[in-house]
Amino acid sequence: MDKNLKAFKELIEKYNSISIETINEVYNELRNMYSKFNSDKKDEDIFHQVANTLTGFGLESTCNLCKVAESLKLRNCENCIWSKFDNEQSRFYCVSETYDDEPFINDDDIQNTYQNIKNASNAEELLIAFRNRAKLMSNLLKHHNIT
Repeated sequence: MDKNLKAFKELIEKYNSISIETINEVYNELRNMYSKFNSDKKDEDIFHQVANTLTGFGLESTCNLCKVAESLKLRNCENCIWSKFDNEQSRFYCVSETYDDEPFINDDDIQNTYQNIKNASNAEELLIAFRNRAKLMSNLLKHHNIT
């Protein structure tokens, strides 16, 4: 279950190290690329792609935690570190699970931090969403005495 713990910790560091300048730089690159194809992508779609470009966010095929699990032949959610925080044994703990047995986490925190990254419509929102997700992830590790 803890096979991707290192990647989980690295993702926390990544979320905390990304700057507003980096977000804007990737956004501008993507916006320019889309404009070459006369794409009318909305900003929230582009910022979702920024999150994916910077962290692998949003798809099993690009998620750093999923990729580590896959490389270890553990490609299922039950083997992800996220599953350690819930007893329901369902899929996509990282996206929408509520953690009723975690009194310090509001039932919607996991989903909200995920959705806030997914739906960010500007660089500031995305930066705040990254920081909030990192804080939540760090708190889960601390609460479970995982080092």
